[in-house]
Amino acid sequence: MLDGRSDIYSLAAVLYEMLVGDPPHTGSTVQAVIAKVITEQPRGIRATRPAISEHVEAATLMALAKVPADRFATAAAFAAALNGSRAITLPGNATRSTVHGASTMSRRGVSLREAAAWLVALAAVATAAWISARPEPEQPLRKFSVELPDSVTASGSSIRTYYSVGVSTDGRLLAFVGNRRPRSKIYLRRVDETEAREIAGTDGGSRPVFSPDGRTLLFIGERSELFSIAVTRGTPKLLVDTASSMYWADDGSIYFTRRDRSVWAIRPEGGLPRVVATLDSALGEQLASVEVLPGSRRAYVAIRRTVTRSDVMSVSRSSIIALVDLHSGKIEDIGFDAGSVRYAPPGLLLFGNSANALSAVRVSRNGHPILGTELTVAQDLATAGARALDFAVSHEGTLIYRPGQATRASATSITLVARDGTRRVLRNDGQRYDEPIVSPDGRRAVVRVGGDRFDTGNLWVLDIGSGAFTPLTRGDGSFRPAWSRDGKRIFYMTGSPRTSAVHSRSWDLSGPDSVHLKKSDIADFAEGPPGGWSVIRTYGSRDLLLVPTDSVATAVPRPFIGGPANETDPALSPDGRFIAFTSDESGQQEVYVTAVPGPGARVPVSIGGGNSPRWSADGLRLYYRTPAGLGAATIVDRPELVVTRRDAALNGGLPEDVENNFDIMPNGGLLIIDGPVAQRSASSLRVITGWRSLFSRPATAGRP
Repeated sequence: MLDGRSDIYSLAAVLYEMLVGDPPHTGSTVQAVIAKVITEQPRGIRATRPAISEHVEAATLMALAKVPADRFATAAAFAAALNGSRAITLPGNATRSTVHGASTMSRRGVSLREAAAWLVALAAVATAAWISARPEPEQPLRKFSVELPDSVTASGSSIRTYYSVGVSTDGRLLAFVGNRRPRSKIYLRRVDETEAREIAGTDGGSRPVFSPDGRTLLFIGERSELFSIAVTRGTPKLLVDTASSMYWADDGSIYFTRRDRSVWAIRPEGGLPRVVATLDSALGEQLASVEVLPGSRRAYVAIRRTVTRSDVMSVSRSSIIALVDLHSGKIEDIGFDAGSVRYAPPGLLLFGNSANALSAVRVSRNGHPILGTELTVAQDLATAGARALDFAVSHEGTLIYRPGQATRASATSITLVARDGTRRVLRNDGQRYDEPIVSPDGRRAVVRVGGDRFDTGNLWVLDIGSGAFTPLTRGDGSFRPAWSRDGKRIFYMTGSPRTSAVHSRSWDLSGPDSVHLKKSDIADFAEGPPGGWSVIRTYGSRDLLLVPTDSVATAVPRPFIGGPANETDPALSPDGRFIAFTSDESGQQEVYVTAVPGPGARVPVSIGGGNSPRWSADGLRLYYRTPAGLGAATIVDRPELVVTRRDAALNGGLPEDVENNFDIMPNGGLLIIDGPVAQRSASSLRVITGWRSLFSRPATAGRP
C-alpha cells in the first residue's frame, strides 16, 4: 500500500546516503539490492560516521523500517525525531551502532563532520516538514462494516461508562471489546484483514487506547485500573489503580482523569503520576475525559458540572468542554456544550448529541469551535455513558463506532426464572414490557406496558400463577411502580420533573386512585415502615432524600445522600433500617448500602460495577446487576454493617440485553423482562473513511 510512509522511506534513504556516502543497501545487480532490502537491515550510521548524533541515526533507521507500521506515522513525527524533540524506540530487529575510539579523532575533524551532519539533518527536517505540510489527497467517503468473530458480540454496559472501540493513530489497527460468554475481552484486528484475535490478559477490560506507534494498548480494568499491554502478546502492566479516561500523547506521556478535579500524567514505564491541571472552582465540577491535541501542549477536557439552586430538590447537571494548557495548567472554558469530544486533524472536533448522532465542527487556531460549520457524520451510534457516544477516530481520519441496535419501543417478554435456571415465559405477545416489581407474597407482579420513554406507558397487574393480566392505570403516563409493604397498594409516579406526583392505588382496583405526594422534582419513591423513613430520589440532582413515612405529604424532605455523583435505584431493606442504592462516584456505577437515617458508613457492595439493588424477603441478601449478570451479597450488621460474602446468583445469570429489568421472587427465583432493549449486543462495528471530504463540499461554510 502506497501512502505517506512510502515518502518517509524514500526521504530516509536519501538522508542515509548523504550521511554515510552509500545507499542503505548495495549490490552488484538490481536483484541483489532488492534481495538485501527484503532480508537485511541497513548498517548503523554511526559505525561509519561516529559524529552523527544518536537520535539522528535512530530516526533514520526507524524511517527505513521494512514494515510500514514500524515507520513514523507522519513526516512531522519524523522531523520531530530528527531534531531530538521526540523520543523513539527502534524496531527490535533494527541495527544501532556501537562506536569505539571516537575520542582519537581531531577536534577539528569532529566539528566539521558534526556541522556537515547537522546541515544534512536540518535539510531532512525541512523536507519532512514540507511533506507534512502538503495537503493530503481527499479520500472518497466510504462506509463499511467490520464483522466480529463467531459467537462474539460488541456491546456496552448500563452499569458503567463503557467505551468499547479504539483505532491506532495511522488507522490500520482496530481494537474492540468483544463479549464471548462467560467473559468479555479486548480484540485486535487490522482494517485490511478479516480475522480478529483476542488479547490475553484483557478480561473485563474497556476503553482501548493505542500508543502513538500502535505497539501498545491502554485499557481500563474491571475495577477502574489503568493497564498497558503490548499488542503482539504480553502481560498487562498496572500503571495506576484508578482512571476514568486516558490519552497517550505524542510527547510520550499518558494523560488521564480520575473522576476528580485534576488531569494527571504518567510515563509509560510507570512511576508516580503527577498533576497537570486542576479545576480551581468550588465543589460541583468533575473532569470526565481528556483528549490531547497534536504537539502535546493542549488538551480538551469534558467537565461535568452540578449547579444547586435555592431549592434543595432542584439541581441541574451539564457537561461542557474546556481547553487545558498542559504546561501552565490553565483551564479555559470554550463555551462548547458536549459530553465528550475527539479531535481529528486538521482542525476538526467530533462530538455526539442527544439524538445519538455524531457531528463534526471546525475549530480555529485557538481551539474554539467555529459556529456554522457543524455537519452530521454518522447517526444511530450506541452510547458510552451520559451524553457520550461510543466511537474513536484516528489522526488520518478512520472513524470506528459501535452502532445502536434496538429502540426502547422494541417488543419484550416477561419470563420467570427458577433457582435452577429453568425458564417459563409468562407473556410474549409483541408488546413492550419493563419495570417489573413482584408483590411481597410473590403471587403478583406489576409491570409497565408501552413505555417508549421513562415517563410514558401504563401499569398492569400480572397474576404469576394464572397469567391473568389486568390494567391498573390508563392515560399513558404512569411509571416506576412499587408495592406497599403490606402488598395491598401500588405506588407509582406520574408527571414531568416540574409536575411530578406519587400516586397509590389498590392492586385489585377496590379503592380510588389517591395522590400520596405532589412535589416537583421527584423521580422515585420507596415507602418505609410506619414510624420510620421513606425515600425520595430527585430528578435533577439524582440525590436521595428522607421523609417521615407517617407524614409524607406534609413534611419537608431532608437531604440524605447527595453531591456531584448520581445516586439512583433506592431500595429500603424489609425492616427499613438500611438502604441500598447505586452511585457513580467512583467513575462507574456501584452498589452501596448504609443505615437509615444515618449517620453510618457507606459500605461498598458490588466490585467491578453494579446497579439495581433488590433485597431478599428476609433482608439478609442483596441482589444486584453486574456486568456479568446477577450478583448477591450477604450482609450482616453486628457488630458493624459489613458484606461477608459475594456470589454469582442464579444459574445462567441475566441475559446480556436486559437492563435494570428484573425483580427477586420471595423464593429466590427471578422475574425478568427478556428480549430486545436499547443498547443490545451488535455482531458488527461500523467504519467510515473519507468523512473529512464533507467539509470540502461547496455547501460547507466557515473555513478557519
